[in-house]
Amino acid sequence: MNSTTILTANGNELDFLNVTPDDIDWRDIVWALPHIPRFNGHLVYPINVAYHSIVGAALIDPQFELHFLLHDAAEAYTGDIPAPLKAAVPEFKERVERPILEAILIRAGLDPELPGEIKDVDIKLMATEAAQYHTPGFLEQTGFPVEPYPMTLLPMDSMMSRRRYVQLLSKYIEIGW
Repeated sequence: MNSTTILTANGNELDFLNVTPDDIDWRDIVWALPHIPRFNGHLVYPINVAYHSIVGAALIDPQFELHFLLHDAAEAYTGDIPAPLKAAVPEFKERVERPILEAILIRAGLDPELPGEIKDVDIKLMATEAAQYHTPGFLEQTGFPVEPYPMTLLPMDSMMSRRRYVQLLSKYIEIGW
């Protein structure tokens, strides 16, 4: 194993700088995403990446459900990197995150470019999460560009999130348990 390779909970190796679709194991993704907190853990009530993907998949046009379930799947390997850090280190997105996501999307039989609808729902859902579970005034202080959805989020723990995420993903992909 070299210095840019991680070992996953399922015993797989993934080289951050040399990812191919064959490196993607759905078990790694469904195991990790429920354990990864949104907003780098800075919420008063924890929301995990799998839960975020579950909610977004329910909000988006059904033709994009699989896309939304996978739009943050690279975070199974990288963690949820805060947007300000990505802005400070722009090469991270291009050299690491984007190639992993492309490999995941290709492995799922999707186009490696996400439809624009994904970003629209993602950012509005992020505003909803922040409005309900971040410190008061977060949206105003950060100049968030959209209004939250008029809904109440009831986050799931990691076990329930994993169960629901697997259920949704299994409609499209053989996970290989």
